[in-house]
Amino acid sequence: MEKIQNLYWQDQYDQKKKKVGKWIASQDGEVLINVGGYYENGLKQGLWKELFQHHFSQPQILQTGEYLNDYKIEKWKYFYKKRDLDGGFYNNEGKKIGKWIELDKVFQFISCIIYTSSSGEYNKKGMKVGRWEI
Repeated sequence: MEKIQNLYWQDQYDQKKKKVGKWIASQDGEVLINVGGYYENGLKQGLWKELFQHHFSQPQILQTGEYLNDYKIEKWKYFYKKRDLDGGFYNNEGKKIGKWIELDKVFQFISCIIYTSSSGEYNKKGMKVGRWEI
């Protein structure tokens, strides 16, 4: 799979070279309206909308949720063309917990996106437990 190409961040740094303020992504000179979030003292904080990390040149799948001190926390969801594809929860240490529906692989076939998912549970240590359905 290809990586997202020509992706740039409109960034800000403080005097100590730490990331601060609102960060916005753009691709090929166009701002990706629903992508980005805030840094404080070099750490991601609050609501972020991010491109799904295993995607290709045309970003279409987003993941959205909260950060606390650079850790994903609470409910995170995947979206494809504004359609909710579900997700799961993170604890305050950024580890997946409880029941999850994850996107495993994303394929591009002409202009059609096909994704596979699996569902199962994570324990309090962020490890997969029990039976996972594919």
